[in-house]
Amino acid sequence: MLVLVKQSHQDLLTRLKTIPGIGPKTAIMLVVLTGGFDRFTSAAELCRYAGLTPVIRQSGSSVKGRPRISKIGNQKLRNLLFMCSFNACKPACQQVGTTRLAEIFTSE
Repeated sequence: MLVLVKQSHQDLLTRLKTIPGIGPKTAIMLVVLTGGFDRFTSAAELCRYAGLTPVIRQSGSSVKGRPRISKIGNQKLRNLLFMCSFNACKPACQQVGTTRLAEIFTSE
């Protein structure tokens, strides 16, 4: 199955791997979980499928909650996208943390 995905979606896999935080294994999983992105006509549909759309929960007119993601959708895809975003932010977070630590120790 892996060979089949690589053969039929080679161009898509190459484009996905150019996105920070997405490697070869993640790109293959994204293609498998979304069916090659063929079933989606817009980004909004993909977000709804992954369960990333905001939902507001409120009771009556006075009690309002914070908007949160709906989590109604493909949990594996949502978790995969979360890990991709985490990996993409890691170098920037490390750089900010290192810079901040340097500021703290030089100010003493």
